[in-house]
Formats: sequence, structure tokens, C-alpha cells
Amino acid sequence: MAIHQTLNCQPQLPPAVVNIRVPRKGRKPWTGSVYSFEIKGHPRATRCYVWPEALDAKTVVVRAVLHSDKISSPERAVNSVLNRKARG
Repeated sequence: MAIHQTLNCQPQLPPAVVNIRVPRKGRKPWTGSVYSFEIKGHPRATRCYVWPEALDAKTVVVRAVLHSDKISSPERAVNSVLNRKARG
């Protein structure tokens, strides 16, 4: 549902699940599972990376990032969101 709502395309099941660790300068590394979905119906991508992120004890956001030349792995997808959040 998050893929459809966020990226306006349809995921193909089943996803590949990758457990990753993304190091961060001066901070605890990000660790978690990222789901790699093949997608249909998007004009620029055929794959996306999706993972849940707890904002607090009651709120979870599902992040969805398109595969591209710059974002070519689950690690790079997570890193792109972490960098965006660090900038503000």
C-alpha cells in the first residue's frame, strides 16, 4: 500500500529482503531490513526500496525510495533518507 500511495505504481511480490547496516559519522549506525520490490507502472524506475521507520513509540513511517543511477542499492536508499533528514 505504501508503494502505491507514495510512488503511484504497483509492487510485484514477493520482495527481496536485505538486512543492512549503514555507518554514520559520530552516530549509531542505522540497522534494519529493507525490502526491494520490482515495480510496474512507474515512468522512471522498475525497482524501489522500502523500510519502516519508527518515529516514536506509536508512530511508524514507511519509507519508499526509487532505484536510480545514484540510488542503486538498499544501503544507498537508506543513506539518501538519512542525509536528507540531517540537512533539515
